[in-house]
Amino acid sequence: MTYSIIIPHKDTPVLLQRCVDSIPVRKDIQIIVIDDNSALPEDDWNTFRTKNPGVTLLLTKEGGGAGYARNVGLEEACGDWIIFADADDFFYEGAFDVLDRYAQSGNDVFYFPCDSRDGVTLELIEDRMPSIRKNIGTRNLDGLRYRSIVPWGKMIERSLISENDLRFEEVEVSNDVMFSIRLGSAAKRPEVIPSSPLYCCTKNGDSLVHKITVKRLVTRIQVARRANDYLHERNLDRFRIPIMFVGHFLPWHPVLFLWGLWMFRYKGDLIGYLKDLGKLFLAKLHLR
Repeated sequence: MTYSIIIPHKDTPVLLQRCVDSIPVRKDIQIIVIDDNSALPEDDWNTFRTKNPGVTLLLTKEGGGAGYARNVGLEEACGDWIIFADADDFFYEGAFDVLDRYAQSGNDVFYFPCDSRDGVTLELIEDRMPSIRKNIGTRNLDGLRYRSIVPWGKMIERSLISENDLRFEEVEVSNDVMFSIRLGSAAKRPEVIPSSPLYCCTKNGDSLVHKITVKRLVTRIQVARRANDYLHERNLDRFRIPIMFVGHFLPWHPVLFLWGLWMFRYKGDLIGYLKDLGKLFLAKLHLR
């Protein structure tokens, strides 16, 4: 088996079908869909199975979130390469023809270009992660190792994941941050695939990325703090998530913003923290 495509899903069956349809039907491609306790009747899943006989469908009832679902998928995967996709995204035609050219390489992770489209109109919009495309274009491998903190846009050797016991955090949001950073740290032979975008990330207003709650904001700050501590312990402070990240929370919850400032203290770099804190407040004053 060459590829295992892992797709977590919850309550978007039409978009899920579009994602599955964008993957070629081949004997060397394993498609694993992990449903995270969707509110869909069994008849709908029977129809899905009939339409997609080659797809491995795992119906979980734990409601553990996308991180949990991806971990379940990793246990089922048997391909040489792991690729993660979100159910509301899709691959472009010919994407796997490009990936095939690199499948027999001696590398252990590839970063490939993606673009972003509106979830309704499918019109091109600003990239969700513009730094990733920039780092691919300049072949900035360290930038990709530690700043590509999303699961998509990567072709990962399965042995790299298993040998380093890499798993997603089972939290409501930002479950992919520590997985991606630890993956980048473990990779010995990373490389980029210089091509046109192979994968489309859609922007949907009802996705977890755009739903704001206090609990989710707290989780994002806690994950970012863990990521920064991990990077500091490896002398990688230049890749830490900056204090400006916390500034985005001020319009939503001022008290949480202040707590975030305290949580975000850069471990072992008080001067750097104070400098960035000053930049943050200057930026906020300028916006007024």
